[in-house]
Amino acid sequence: MLNRASKPFRTLSCVCLALAACAGAIGCSSSSTTTVDVTCGDGGQGGTGTGAGSGDATAPDGGAPDAGASDSGAPQPDGGSTSTPDGGVDSGGSTTSGPETYNDFGNPQNWQSYSPGGSYLMAAFDGRYLYAIPSGSGVVARYDTRASFVTASSWTTFDVGTIDSSAGGYRGAAFDGRYLYLVPYTSAPSVLGGVAVQYDTHADFGTASSWSTFDITTVNAGATGYFGAGFDGRYVYYIPYGQDTAQDGIVARYDTWGSFASSSSWVTFDTATLGPEVQGFLGGVFDGRYMYLSPYGYSYGNYGSMVTRYDTQGSFTDASGWTTFDTTQVNAQAVGYFGAGFDGRYAYFEPYNGNGSWGHQVTRFDTLGDFSSGSSWATFDTTALNIAPAGTVFDGRFLYLVPNVTSAGASGLVARLDTTTEFTSPASWSEFDTASLTPSVAGFFGGAFDGQYVYLVGATIARFDAKTPPSMPDTSHGSFY
Repeated sequence: MLNRASKPFRTLSCVCLALAACAGAIGCSSSSTTTVDVTCGDGGQGGTGTGAGSGDATAPDGGAPDAGASDSGAPQPDGGSTSTPDGGVDSGGSTTSGPETYNDFGNPQNWQSYSPGGSYLMAAFDGRYLYAIPSGSGVVARYDTRASFVTASSWTTFDVGTIDSSAGGYRGAAFDGRYLYLVPYTSAPSVLGGVAVQYDTHADFGTASSWSTFDITTVNAGATGYFGAGFDGRYVYYIPYGQDTAQDGIVARYDTWGSFASSSSWVTFDTATLGPEVQGFLGGVFDGRYMYLSPYGYSYGNYGSMVTRYDTQGSFTDASGWTTFDTTQVNAQAVGYFGAGFDGRYAYFEPYNGNGSWGHQVTRFDTLGDFSSGSSWATFDTTALNIAPAGTVFDGRFLYLVPNVTSAGASGLVARLDTTTEFTSPASWSEFDTASLTPSVAGFFGGAFDGQYVYLVGATIARFDAKTPPSMPDTSHGSFY
């Protein structure tokens, strides 16, 4: 591992999220389009049906479909099953097998923006509703994807702080087919928290009894400061970051077959026991068998490169179930990641920092290859794109890198990779600047896909009309950022 103490360590607290509200809605219509026969990525092992990740084909009026592991007895992942999720988005029917039309990424008419009020980091989708996760409060915003995106009545909010005063300041969410889980980061400004939140999407969004909390610190006193989550069909994994000056590696796992409020449903494992550099993660991804944690920084001034993988067929609390790979073995500048994506075969790790001459390497792992072999890994230098991504979204063909901030300030430069083409070729990448819609439409933190629209989340939420007919990619396993 290279020591990067001499390089400026970009603190998460400096990210500009308090952006001005959008001055007006941008009209949305499908103009120039591309029609292709494609289901996901480069092919390969495909996704599994264990997670029902982003929802089923038809959600009841009360919320998401009842397909979750929490009450259906979903099996433990079997390691790369090629069965598909139960269906696509609520408005679009099941996963398509015929031609899909992908809309023009560079056409402003395919974009819209809206500010629901508040500041949000990351999002989740339950089959009908999009949830914007609050960054510095407990106020969750929910958008009904059956209704107009730019109409206030399509949006509702609920303050989880009304059910637990320690609930607030979240970093991501996961969805198990019925329940939505908010990932706890802080309990008060500058105070790390561990109060996880569960919402029953079959119940009324605005009713307190629909929501539950659990303090993970009652299981492990150090279980605070999480940044992203993943779901494997049975278990929800809370991914540890800590804080800029004190990272940690205490992964928390909740068994959705058990009671959310019972400590017996929870267990932790400290990845720092695998090595001092194996901690400080920002998000992760699940590939059907393995859960990958995305390394950002393991100590102040030292960016991380130890991608950490857990075999869900192994023992969670046994170190033998965990392995690591140092991406600097492939490229010395491959460090400091924020989030990860999966296209059905490849796992992608996105570089968060866009300053200086390092940290621009999008890193890709071929899940059909040997995790410990450098030949299974590749990098692409995004320096020419001038981006600093914070999370990814995958729509079945294209992988989107969500723009955050660069040295020049809040960025709207969305980079998109066509996963059916050569990863390392600049021709496979394209960009669109959301700030060209309105200057305030920039500086996002994570996103989601509902089968038709790609959403980028911040103080202002932007969305791109990606494809028709609507369908979820087979690789959907929930939201991880």
